Amino acid sequence: ALRDALVMKCKCHGVSGSCSIRTCWRGLQDLKDIAIDLKTKYLSATKVVHRPMGTRKQLVPKDIDIRPVRENELVYLQSSPDYCMKNDKLGSFGTQD
Repeated sequence: ALRDALVMKCKCHGVSGSCSIRTCWRGLQDLKDIAIDLKTKYLSATKVVHRPMGTRKQLVPKDIDIRPVRENELVYLQSSPDYCMKNDKLGSFGTQD
């Protein structure tokens, strides 16, 4: 997820800002921008299942009518539990009361 967040940053060095030497490196975007990208990917994640493909198992979308998953997309096998609701099995008291 962070690979897409790398941007080129540069800084000039020299007398009175002449930029006679320029140093560049790859750095991360602002954390806020990374968080927005991650949330967008999280909300559009695709549920997948293991399906036999020849001699191997492959992760494929659970719904047949969904396009194949791209390499940079998030996928999940199980839905996340709702920690707002009480769930004794998970040991979650929830956020009620």
